[in-house]
Amino acid sequence: MTDNEEVGLDDLRTMATLLIGAERVSTTFRFVKNSSTLDARAQRDVARLLEWLAGRNMVDKEILLVGFADSVGKFCVNIVLAEQRAQQVLEKMTAIASAGVLEGLQIKTVGLGEVSPLACSNAPNGRFINRRFEVWIHSF
Repeated sequence: MTDNEEVGLDDLRTMATLLIGAERVSTTFRFVKNSSTLDARAQRDVARLLEWLAGRNMVDKEILLVGFADSVGKFCVNIVLAEQRAQQVLEKMTAIASAGVLEGLQIKTVGLGEVSPLACSNAPNGRFINRRFEVWIHSF
């Protein structure tokens, strides 16, 4: 990622390279403002994600846990916050997973900060939407 204060072409290339060929799992987790704390719904969604993973053959696949942030604050801080969000989801998964569910899975956490917003960050609702976490699956 760049050290500048806004998303640049290199940041978009990094995201594209990371996610090219990956399939997005249709779940998005949200976070409390300015934190890596999962909101109440996201807490329940972690359990649903674990159930989904347990029912899939994940051999030769990598699970990418990708954190995002809104554009409020410094770019470099938002990258760190996004990584903390991805790490928080992994920690929650590890804490509540049934024995063996995560065993042998290749899991990687990534923070992309404010790259790829889903909504305009000028409004509170847009910022809420952009403070998110996504799950992507790479097949090898």
